[in-house]
Amino acid sequence: MDLGSILLKSSDFIASKKSRRWTVKYNIVKIKNQGTIEDRPRKVTANDDIALDQWIRRNNETKSQELVQKLLHDRDLNVSRWTVQCQLKRMGYKSALPYRTSMLTQKHKESRVQWAIQHKDDDWSRTIFTDETSYQLFRNTIRRWSKNPRGEVKRIPKNKQKIMVWERLQYQGPDRLSFIQNNYEWSFLCSNSSRSSYPQ
Repeated sequence: MDLGSILLKSSDFIASKKSRRWTVKYNIVKIKNQGTIEDRPRKVTANDDIALDQWIRRNNETKSQELVQKLLHDRDLNVSRWTVQCQLKRMGYKSALPYRTSMLTQKHKESRVQWAIQHKDDDWSRTIFTDETSYQLFRNTIRRWSKNPRGEVKRIPKNKQKIMVWERLQYQGPDRLSFIQNNYEWSFLCSNSSRSSYPQ
């Protein structure tokens, strides 16, 4: 391949990737050193991809450095954690911080609005709404590898390092706010409900 063809191919590559200035300089150096901008063959093979995928599915909180050690021990493959991260991204994985609770989809929102419209003329004088929420005491900084980052949820109710709050809302207005220190069970809720505040 002559120099003109190489430069033409390089310019097409740079334009297609919408590269920045440092990328242009990087490709010029690569052309001078090896006569092409094509990357060298990857060390991670298809079988290595299968192993990575299995490890992630078993525990998607595995860190990239731990995957490096697994590849070295089980596959006799010595690569850096940057190589592992790039390969996982090629496989469709993204590093995601899980949400504390599930995010409402558009279908969920529309269903709730429809339910409210259908019941807007109901008699709510003898109805009490209750809801609870939990506050995590420590930040969640453990990231996960996922092909669906928005679907990653941290199961807070199973985490003991939290504060749970229970609130009741009725026709006359909000009731008292309760801080729960016991197990969140139906018998506990019934015994701690303010019966005097219920509509007669």
